[in-house]
Parts: sequence; C-alpha cells; structure tokens
Amino acid sequence: MVEKFCKGVKGKTFVFIDAANLERSVQAMWVNPKDISDKFKKYQENKLCWRVDYKKLKRFFEKHSDLKKIIFYSARFDNTGHDKFLTVLKNDGYGLKTKALKEYRDHTIDHPHRKANFDVEITADAVYLLEKYDSFVLFSGDCDFEYLLKFLRGQNKITAVFSKKGHVAKELPPASNYYFDIIDFRSQLLKLDLKKAKIPPKRDSAFDDRRPCDNLHTDGIKYYFNCQLAGTTNMDNLQNRTLFFGDNLKILRDKVQSDPIDLIIWFPDPSFAQGYGRAQQVRND
Repeated sequence: MVEKFCKGVKGKTFVFIDAANLERSVQAMWVNPKDISDKFKKYQENKLCWRVDYKKLKRFFEKHSDLKKIIFYSARFDNTGHDKFLTVLKNDGYGLKTKALKEYRDHTIDHPHRKANFDVEITADAVYLLEKYDSFVLFSGDCDFEYLLKFLRGQNKITAVFSKKGHVAKELPPASNYYFDIIDFRSQLLKLDLKKAKIPPKRDSAFDDRRPCDNLHTDGIKYYFNCQLAGTTNMDNLQNRTLFFGDNLKILRDKVQSDPIDLIIWFPDPSFAQGYGRAQQVRND
C-alpha cells in the first residue's frame, strides 16, 4: 500500500486532518495479537487499542511525498492536557484550526452530545489554497466531502482519502483518485496503547441533587415517577434506557426504595411531559 501511495500522490502535497473523524475510526480498530509488540505482550488484546501517532504520521508524509502543509482541524476542549497536545503539534509543524465544542439539546450529564464539525472549514481552505498544491490528502470518512473531492479532480488535482472500512461513507472512495484504509498503514501512522479506564459520573449516594439543566442550552423539569402506575415494574426495561418513555425522556437516576420502583427522570422540555399525567412533578429547575 505504501508503494501505491508513492506512485499515486505526486507533486506538492497538502494534508487535511478531520481530527474527530480520524480518532473515531482508529478507536474502533481491532488489535490483532500479531501486532502486539514486546512492550505490550503481557496484556490481552482487549486491553489494548490503536491511537494515532501524529509524529509518525507527519514523518510518513515527509518521507513519501513532497509535503508542503499539514493542517489539523479539532475542537478545543479547554483543558490543560489537550492544550499541551495542540502545542506539541504546533511545534512539530502542524497548522492548527480549532473552535469550541457545540452542545446540542439532547445533551445530558451521562450522555453528552458535543461536537465541532469542520467540513466547511476544510472545504474553504482546500479551495482557497487550490493553486498551492498538486495532491490533496484527506483524513476523514465524512460523506460531505464528496462534492469537494469531485471538484478538486475537476481542477486536475490528485485526491487521496484515508479512512477505515465501516467508517468511510460509500461516496468517498469513488469520488477520489485513491482510497486507503488506515488499517493497512497502522505501522506507519498508528501506535498501540493501553485502553483508558472509563470513569463513571459521580453520584451522591443518597440523592443526585445536581440540576439536570447544567451546561445545557434548554430548560427542563425533573419528575418523580411511579413505575407501577405506568404499568411496569421490570427494571430491565427501564434501567439506563428510554424504551418505555420514548426518545425525548432521559432517566437520570434509578432509585429503588420499595416495590413499586421509583425513578427520578428528566424531561428536556416541559412540553414533552404532557400526556404523562401519572408523573408527579417534584422539582422544577
């Protein structure tokens, strides 16, 4: 695959990295025991994961292409660790394009919905810099780039897409001159690492008194709900699900005091509570 890349990507090369899309693709990759180095031999493969090695990635393009610019598009997480990471990239020669995360209305404490899309920024930069490169390399599987790839090919640019099977939109491979699966370049672009343990959200042992609307762009109402009155006492159908309540209702905390089961639940918008007359409002935030 490296040979195919070298033969296909010619002239002045610009690399555009959709960081969130790339990271999601890599996180989903299975670790083959054959790829485990001596450093990690004592760990089972399910304890390991692939991560992007941005230093190796840049060196790969410096070695195998006439790399003129590499741009990293990423959300800002506003924490010390991520700020240091961005500084390392900048010192290594990456161009940085960042913006704040946007929170969506379905955001909850347990299931945050935040993201920062960069399809417009990447497209605008690719067109603005059009006369400065011969080969356009994109790290993303987002279908929104289909039109850009076709446009660039119409401008006699060589286009190459790096993504992963199962994460790349079906429109991108045929829209580009070359498509490369990241898994075939794992030794050149990635590194093995230990999976980080997931830390569950903190909960008060007696009662979760946090406002359900904290950090949200909406108001909500917290309700006390007697499940037996709702016609079910099956915890398997209720715990951490919205099966019974519908997509607009989020369970904040299971609270088993007696039979019937009682829950603290949250309607993200008061209007969603209409029709749930057997829910008793206990707190209006």
